[in-house]
Amino acid sequence: MKALGIKLVLALPLALVACGPTSSVKRTTPVANLQTYQVALVRVASSPGYGQYTPVLEFATTDFLQERCSFTNIVSPTQLGNLTPDLIVDLNIRGSQRGGTGFIKNPNLATVDVTMVLSDGIDESLLGSAEIIGKSAAVAVEGNDPENEALLAVAKRVSVILGKSGCQGQRVARVQAPPPVSYKNITMPTICFKFIYRLSPYN
Repeated sequence: MKALGIKLVLALPLALVACGPTSSVKRTTPVANLQTYQVALVRVASSPGYGQYTPVLEFATTDFLQERCSFTNIVSPTQLGNLTPDLIVDLNIRGSQRGGTGFIKNPNLATVDVTMVLSDGIDESLLGSAEIIGKSAAVAVEGNDPENEALLAVAKRVSVILGKSGCQGQRVARVQAPPPVSYKNITMPTICFKFIYRLSPYN
């Protein structure tokens, strides 16, 4: 019995270490097919008090998307230059908490709440959204910020969502909407003639 207790004590830290940061989607709207998009711009904002975490989420999301997706360019606002993004990935860090929601609080457990909104950079139409919850591994690691761990899990989840929505594979040409019909070249006499012709009893 004593040997079994020792094994359990030894196994517990190993299990905690093996359990890395995780994420889940709390709420989502359908995401459009992204095969026609070429240049993705990642923008990160935050609620007051969480601004220090925006560079972490911006860099991690850009990095994960570059690994998973086939966009010709995936950039942050500082890298945009002369590029014109046709896909906007907006992330907003809404909040964070430590300890979890259980009876026993773990100060090494960080939970972050991030909203993702995808929009078309050309016509500004909404392409999809999701509320993502990221959690750290709940294990104390020297020099490591649990909030950063949770944000890495969120960034990876963003790449998974886009990966299932057509960001991978060969890009497809964007279909341009047909130009609106113009009536500028139709003169008044022409309109009157057509009206009189229709009223004629000989037609």
